[in-house]
Amino acid sequence: MILHQIDLKSADWKLLDSFDDRTVFQTRAWLEFVAKAQGATPILAEVRDGADIVGYFTGLTFSKFGMKV
Repeated sequence: MILHQIDLKSADWKLLDSFDDRTVFQTRAWLEFVAKAQGATPILAEVRDGADIVGYFTGLTFSKFGMKV
């Protein structure tokens, strides 16, 4: 499995939000809120198995006490 980072501005949010297992914590609005409130960096990536897209990863990175989380 390989992660391929997707640019947040060019992501197909309509497609991502159409998945049945999607939660509010994976939406663009939530990522933007947490990024602004916590000084975090949003991450969006395709999960690939070879050339096939098998899923998507949504998360945020931030630093606490000098350590990147």
